[in-house]
Amino acid sequence: MASPPSTTSFTTMSPQTTLPATPRRSPRKHCTTPEAADGHMTKLLASYSLSVRRESLRKAKEAAKKGNPSKMGFTMTAKLLPAIFTWEELASSRGQGLKSKEGDTRPVLDVSKMTILKEYVAVWCQQNGGQGSYAEKDVNDAVTEQVSYARKKMKSKTSKS
Repeated sequence: MASPPSTTSFTTMSPQTTLPATPRRSPRKHCTTPEAADGHMTKLLASYSLSVRRESLRKAKEAAKKGNPSKMGFTMTAKLLPAIFTWEELASSRGQGLKSKEGDTRPVLDVSKMTILKEYVAVWCQQNGGQGSYAEKDVNDAVTEQVSYARKKMKSKTSKS
């Protein structure tokens, strides 16, 4: 009895290997939009509900590892702040409110989110950079710098309109 003809054709490259005639489709789905690619959220700390985009967290970790080891906390905080707060929230706030000026009625950034962020940065720096890589002063400086940058960004956005 003859066997039925095969429906799959193969191209022979050498006596040892054979490949399918048509290229195989990748099982992975490639996302074309940034929203779809960044849609996966992850918690900063398991015991808290604050989540950030997985892609933002990955980029923050990479930047912190590439930079100056003594400034890991600063870099990590600066990169994660826009993932936690919107640019509008940062621009309209008075940061952490550590130094209050008379007559400044702007709200401070959400204290619980800032506490979680500081805790995460401290733990991450401890695990990845040792003792000298985290200083609360660096975290505070990063918050101040990002708030200032957000204000400049919002100012230029309104002047273009």
